[in-house]
Amino acid sequence: MTALFTGFPALIYSGLWTLKTVGILERELPNTSITFLITDAPPGFKVIIKDDDFEMEILDGLESVEDLESVQTDMYIALPSHYLLGGTEGFIKGMSDGVINIKNNKILMILGKIASVF
Repeated sequence: MTALFTGFPALIYSGLWTLKTVGILERELPNTSITFLITDAPPGFKVIIKDDDFEMEILDGLESVEDLESVQTDMYIALPSHYLLGGTEGFIKGMSDGVINIKNNKILMILGKIASVF
């Protein structure tokens, strides 16, 4: 584990670290890059999963949904924190309300795996 991240990046890091520790990262998550933007807690951050490991970086210039256009990534998700923390019901509501922006629906499977460790 690392103390380099706080807030939502730390939450995602902890979930991925747990998945790596128990072997799920290696078995079930593809090599990919994922960008996260919690719209009420910027800046965004990027996760790169590669060769059964992962790394993360804070993207200081990623402050709004419009900024996602300039980020090279396989998938992204942008949403307010209460939808991310609202469990399945909150997430479904955010999707139906059009408040959650997604590039590549595979991100939902990956988020489900990360959330499964909490």
